Amino acid sequence: MRLVVSVLVLAALGVGGYFLLRHLGVGDDRPGSRPDERQFRVEFSRGIDAFNRREFTPAEEALTAALRVAPTDAAVADAYNARGMSRLLAGRIDAALADFNESIAYGPDHPDAFNNRAIAYLQRRDLDPVLRDADRQIQIDPGHKNAYNTRGLYHLNRQDYPRAEADFRLAIEKDRNSVLAWNNLGLTLIYLGQVADAVDAFDQGLRLDSDYRNARGNRSRAHALNKDFDASLADAEEMLRRDPNDAWGVHRRGVARAGLNDLAAALADLDRAIALDEKSAFAYRDRSRLHARMGKQDLADADAKKASELDPGIDKEP
Repeated sequence: MRLVVSVLVLAALGVGGYFLLRHLGVGDDRPGSRPDERQFRVEFSRGIDAFNRREFTPAEEALTAALRVAPTDAAVADAYNARGMSRLLAGRIDAALADFNESIAYGPDHPDAFNNRAIAYLQRRDLDPVLRDADRQIQIDPGHKNAYNTRGLYHLNRQDYPRAEADFRLAIEKDRNSVLAWNNLGLTLIYLGQVADAVDAFDQGLRLDSDYRNARGNRSRAHALNKDFDASLADAEEMLRRDPNDAWGVHRRGVARAGLNDLAAALADLDRAIALDEKSAFAYRDRSRLHARMGKQDLADADAKKASELDPGIDKEP
């Protein structure tokens, strides 16, 4: 199975702890720095504002400036954690991990840094430390809803679907408005073969955020697995209304059209989906199935081989 980590997860996890400055004025001054509480607040706030605008280079510059004048260990930990999130969303995973390590060194009980480091390990496809860090975050704060979601992602990627379901349900219990947890629960239910329940989970996620692409794409997939190809097509069309070049949306439309026996249109969509994203094992697999259905076995075999090269476990994917 592919590693399941979505950008929406990264965008939403671990930000709560550093929007508010914790314990400012408590703890030792950082050696070698001149404590300047007011300047720290200015630079830190500037960094968070840039982060919220997804302007990660200015965010990193401001948070680096905040680190130079951080007056307490708690402030240092918050600034490293915030800069780590900025670096992570900018795709600089190793630099982000270094920042989360520093955040934890200065704040061993930081309210978010262990969870954020776990997400960075997930992004790096290094699963072993993820469970350790998620468990540590839950130990620090049993109410940390995002850590349950992270631990659920660990179990999902380990293909331990019952434990993944349990964690995502715990995340929802902590926050019923967690779009991420509803989406991840739905994805887990697909793997458990509970497709109708998966649709319900995606429905709930989309009621909370109709713009959430992952839930819409996954719901289209679930509808197709449930042989409700009209509903699957409707979700795919909505994805393409929002972004006509969404490779996943084109792929989902192709699968739905194949289910509705519009084979020529389905093939055109799957061709375009692969042109837009040449690394989509799912698109190659589904085009292979369509070629076979159309009696083009040589093309089907070539696509099946390519899909397997991209993801050796693709044949086991629902």
